[in-house]
Amino acid sequence: MTEKQRKSSTQRPARQKQAVKARAAGSADIAGGVPEVDGQLMGEYIQQLSGSGPLIYNARHEDVTLIVENLGYGDVYASGSDDVKTGNESQRMLFKEQRAFRTRKLFLDSASQPVISILEIKQ
Repeated sequence: MTEKQRKSSTQRPARQKQAVKARAAGSADIAGGVPEVDGQLMGEYIQQLSGSGPLIYNARHEDVTLIVENLGYGDVYASGSDDVKTGNESQRMLFKEQRAFRTRKLFLDSASQPVISILEIKQ
């Protein structure tokens, strides 16, 4: 690790708590449509989706809520089960939209190439 990398990694603020507002949708999501998730941030993942096929995200921690956010231009389709389909309006996420899922696997698809963020929150 170079001196510059060491300085930049030590200057990042530690995030102990993360409160995220998310809209629940679908059967594998948070039961009861809980609009807010509050807990400890366990992991963060950012990825640009390809238009060639679905992305399957496996949670890295046990008993976490997965918060997915569409950061890029283009629609993202998200599901807690493997039935994710481009064009399914109930799975569609627009730009800056967030959803919370209580599942170990998250299935994402898109016809374009938007950037997504996935947070793992331990409640």
